[in-house]
Amino acid sequence: MRITGDIYNLILSKMPVVPPETGGIIGSVDDIICTVVFDMKNTETKSAVYVPDIYFLNECISEWAEDNIRFEGIFHSHPYGQNYLSVADVEYIEKIMQELPENINQLYFPIVFPKHEIISFRAEKSDSIRIFNDNMVVVNN
Repeated sequence: MRITGDIYNLILSKMPVVPPETGGIIGSVDDIICTVVFDMKNTETKSAVYVPDIYFLNECISEWAEDNIRFEGIFHSHPYGQNYLSVADVEYIEKIMQELPENINQLYFPIVFPKHEIISFRAEKSDSIRIFNDNMVVVNN
């Protein structure tokens, strides 16, 4: 995953420290993540679970398409040190990947450790769905 330094730093600085978990979506132009939408409407304070506002996010994705911005994935926060996808994360990613149109065969699912770092995971869909750690490259704007 290639991401601009401005977006990388914005995500790190804007995400609140967990709990609650929060998230959003990332978009690209020319295969570089260069835009973000934060989804903090449905923060769940009783558990460490990010529940996306799918109607809001789908509206943003539609608007991006009109501006030739490609939807690249969904990020969410984790407590610092939990640098792996939970069972619930994996199940949710698999569900998303199964529902994608045929022309989309990969998405990114970064985990954000607010104020610390971002770890990228990529999901690929072919005969099956594979999820793996992905190298993140921060590029100049």
